[in-house]
Amino acid sequence: MKPIVDQIQKLQGNLNSIQLTTDVKPILTSPVMVRLLAIEAKIDELKIDIEELKEVKQIEKEEYEKLKRKLKELEEELNNTYQ
Repeated sequence: MKPIVDQIQKLQGNLNSIQLTTDVKPILTSPVMVRLLAIEAKIDELKIDIEELKEVKQIEKEEYEKLKRKLKELEEELNNTYQ
């Protein structure tokens, strides 16, 4: 949760450093905008998690294929032994 808070504070700091008209600044610093920034930060975290899961899935798929080949080799060896 800390990275989200840091990102929100950074974005709020960026908003405060930009010279905005009085019509726009209240909208950008409103609680709704802060919530949207929090949601955006969470989406970014989820994207990272998804990429990590894809990598794990690929590794597991490769290990599964390797075990499958080994099992097939063992079955063939067993069949050859009994023939």
